[in-house]
Amino acid sequence: MPKIAAAVLLFYPTEEVLFHIESYRGTIDHLYIVDNTEDSSRSQHVREKLLSYSNTSLLHTGANIGIAKAYNLALKEAKKELYAWLMTMDQDSFFDQEILTHYLQHFSVLNTEEIALISPLHNPKFIDTSLDNPYVKCEAVLSSGNLVNIDLALNAGGYDERLFIDEVDHAFCFELQRSKYIIVQDQTVYLNHMLGKTFSKYGNIKLYPALRIYYMLRNYLYLKQEYLSEFSGFFKQREWYLLKFFMKQIFFSNERFMHLKMMKQGYVDYKNAKSGKYNAK
Repeated sequence: MPKIAAAVLLFYPTEEVLFHIESYRGTIDHLYIVDNTEDSSRSQHVREKLLSYSNTSLLHTGANIGIAKAYNLALKEAKKELYAWLMTMDQDSFFDQEILTHYLQHFSVLNTEEIALISPLHNPKFIDTSLDNPYVKCEAVLSSGNLVNIDLALNAGGYDERLFIDEVDHAFCFELQRSKYIIVQDQTVYLNHMLGKTFSKYGNIKLYPALRIYYMLRNYLYLKQEYLSEFSGFFKQREWYLLKFFMKQIFFSNERFMHLKMMKQGYVDYKNAKSGKYNAK
């Protein structure tokens, strides 16, 4: 089996993160930690516990550098240390051990010459064990749980740091395909993901902070401008999803005026070609 490292992104982690990381730490060869917690004292206990493990190293702490730069740091460090693949994880995701073993067994016999990214499913209801070939070619997948070919990813330019967070995963997938690389998803494997607990008083509707809404709108507009002609099917589906999403956020939030303000700011910054981390000044 090729040498596999993993990168986990931390952001104000709780003790629960340690259990998530334990689900895969013993299966990969090295773990890279990128701690985006601005107040590093708030993540110190978790970070120190992780660094007490063997084959674990810290790449960054003390400022939020975003998702794209975090994964690029890990890609470059893993390349220097001669790893072939990087498993990209967020702090809320974890594998069932049997599922992870299954995932890596499939991967170890796959012809990966042109495959740049292998993804698990992110919802167990879509599992299909009847397929002769578990891999289905995909246009775009989420980031967490992916096995990324380090050389091919770097050849394609890595993750787009202008986006900071949101749509980073989709932009990465599109750039891989522009470089004529292949993305596949294992239809027999799924990743567990623990959603945040900020829900509306009206029911099971997850509400997001206004700043997150800013990134979602701004970055989607960037993405559409750049890739619409090549991936029109994706944008047709994504636009309908986001329309419903934004309407729910505005309707159910107690801070709807702030949400509307940040959506407007996202549009203005898109039109003015502002990218990267949001700056209120």
